[in-house]
Amino acid sequence: MKKRLILFVVFCLCVSLNTYSQITTNEQPMSVQLGMEELTKNIISRSGSVLELPKPDMNKVFREDSIRELKPNAFHRTGVPISVSFNSDSDGVWTDLPDGGKLWQLGVYARNAEALDFIFDKFVIPDMGKFFIFNPKTNETIGAITSEFLKNRKLKSQKLSTGVVRGDMVVLEYYQPREVQGMPIINASRVYYTYIPSPDFKSSCDNEVNVNCTEGANWQLEKNAVALVYCKFSIGSGWCSGALINNTRNDLAPLFLTANHCLSMNYGPLVKVKDALGDNDLSDWIFYWGYETFSCSSTAEPIPQTTMGATVLANNDNYSDFALLELIQEPWNLYSYIPYYLGWNATGDGGIGGVCIHHPNADVKKISTYNTAPAIGSSGSILNNLWKTNWIATDHGHGIVESGSSGAPLINNNHKLIGHLVGGISEDDCSNVTFPGYSGRLYTSWTGNGDSDIHRRLDHWLAPVSPYTTILDGTNSITMEGNTNPCTQCVYKLNHLPPGWTVNWSYTSSFYYPSGILMFNYPQTNQCTISNPGNVYLSGTLMAKVYRTNGTLFTTLTKSICTANQYFNGLYSQIDHFNVYPHNIPETAFYDRSTLQVNPKCDVTIQSSYFLNGTATYSGATLNNWSFDSSTGTIQLRFPYNTYNQSITINAGSGCDIQQFYVNARPLSNMSNFTPIITATLSGKRLVVKMDVESDDPVKDENIRSAEYVRWDIVVYNAVTGIVVHQNNKEGLTEEIDTTGWPSGIYIIKVQAGEEFASQKIAIK
Repeated sequence: MKKRLILFVVFCLCVSLNTYSQITTNEQPMSVQLGMEELTKNIISRSGSVLELPKPDMNKVFREDSIRELKPNAFHRTGVPISVSFNSDSDGVWTDLPDGGKLWQLGVYARNAEALDFIFDKFVIPDMGKFFIFNPKTNETIGAITSEFLKNRKLKSQKLSTGVVRGDMVVLEYYQPREVQGMPIINASRVYYTYIPSPDFKSSCDNEVNVNCTEGANWQLEKNAVALVYCKFSIGSGWCSGALINNTRNDLAPLFLTANHCLSMNYGPLVKVKDALGDNDLSDWIFYWGYETFSCSSTAEPIPQTTMGATVLANNDNYSDFALLELIQEPWNLYSYIPYYLGWNATGDGGIGGVCIHHPNADVKKISTYNTAPAIGSSGSILNNLWKTNWIATDHGHGIVESGSSGAPLINNNHKLIGHLVGGISEDDCSNVTFPGYSGRLYTSWTGNGDSDIHRRLDHWLAPVSPYTTILDGTNSITMEGNTNPCTQCVYKLNHLPPGWTVNWSYTSSFYYPSGILMFNYPQTNQCTISNPGNVYLSGTLMAKVYRTNGTLFTTLTKSICTANQYFNGLYSQIDHFNVYPHNIPETAFYDRSTLQVNPKCDVTIQSSYFLNGTATYSGATLNNWSFDSSTGTIQLRFPYNTYNQSITINAGSGCDIQQFYVNARPLSNMSNFTPIITATLSGKRLVVKMDVESDDPVKDENIRSAEYVRWDIVVYNAVTGIVVHQNNKEGLTEEIDTTGWPSGIYIIKVQAGEEFASQKIAIK
């Protein structure tokens, strides 16, 4: 082992440590679990087991900071890097444990540091091994980081970046069980020395409003999109805000919107810039989720959860100052955290009123409120690309924005993101509550103000599929899709399942059902099919247990399954536009597998809620008219005139709920006791056809003549060619026809009333 400074520091080791999860097992260090606190105390007080880091030149650091902070959109640096080179092979102390396992520990000390965090350029953990970073004095720990944690990463290189652990002394610890044969590779290349406390509970202005006060009651979904971002550069580190954002695939892709100026750090001769078209690697960055107080007035500091790493997909500094990132680790995999993906409005309509949810000064999550339409500057001005909002006083304070708020979402009262914060008060002047906030407009970012490069605009990434839209709702839910009443076969799947997650399907019932009724991962992975070819009675519960990539249970979704007969019911009616005496049927109730008696050439309407958003088909007869409107659950049909006692079968319903019923056409009532009479006269180009009736009952004839509902069909066709030149369904006793353009010849005028016909010839010269 290399010799290191002997540092005599004695800490009070606490059995209960505050932990925060970086997609870890979320447990105490193994030395604590095994009751080996004295070993840790001896390790950090013994030669070769503590590495003291050189303290940065803080006078130089403060001079650089004072110059940088005078610049617009200054990135507030809170930490500086220290280059190191130590590893588990040549540094620290290995201890053989009584059970045959091994424990490696190394103390790292940096005088007067507010906090420390690490970058390991080579990091390999064997299966079943566990790695921790903890500070016994501040009761903070990260761990355990396991091989499963590393497998969740998308980077090919084995590299690890950590969140901060407060205090100037931390312990690195690795535990290896007896049955593990391989050895870890733990090689550190950089330690960040935090000199400004961060994240810093209660460090923001006193007038800031916690997101869990009443002001945030209507924003509980949206708050779960927002994260505190620890931005690490090779020349320093600092803090921003940002939020997850939805895309038109609705696939929960880990897209994260923040400010472009969070991608650059400029301190005198030291400049580091990240860019989608250059160095787009943000694998060292850490995202803090759920860093918020439990209640409005809670005095207990919350324990956040963190994910590691991102890639810059698109950014634009020239106009709206946006940066779109793709996270490497997805927050869905955090313990007990349900992220939200913000909806958006890129039309340029800001709406009236809204909020900004942010982490001012790297503090817990806050909410600032505005109640007017956001203003924009004049055309051609840089302010035309920014929203200007004036924050208002609310019940629990007067929320504003501060350093660290940059990149936070501006959300209108329609719960749509319309921009992201890029500037606010100067020098964190808490008393300057009237100073407005400035946010990059999503409308400008959408096309990068007309930039053709997809890496300088958002629409390519947020609206990648048809139909193209500039407005989208947010989402965070995993839902089960499939029918509750399967017939012979029905497929079930989960919508919005995060990549890498798995589903365990099961079906339980108090009734007997045949084996093999449930097929897993069919027809695709994470889907199932209930196959019931015998159409046996089913009554039970389909259950889907959803597991994160690390194997922990996230949620359980259920759906009641029942194949008991679900009898359709609805209404049908008939309007007779044909007979002299109409056979109308008012709305009448029907049930499935029943027979509906209707008349030919009548308009029949059949409506049922069971048809909504479903299908309807028929077989067995030729119809003059058939239409189906699934949005209203309505069927319309008409039998031909010459239909007598014909029937059709209708199959209608939704999904597997397809049922049958029958429609029979009955003959018309006997109307042979009257005869239609027509008289046709031609005057120039005007043909007048008059209809009358004749029977053995003069009273009946007069009633027919005077009835408002007399209906008859008229058709005029060329006697030689058979070409129809006029056709109409007529109410009344007179039809006037313009014969202009008719060729010379003999024409036949034919009328029909009910089942009776009359005809007359006329010559056109």
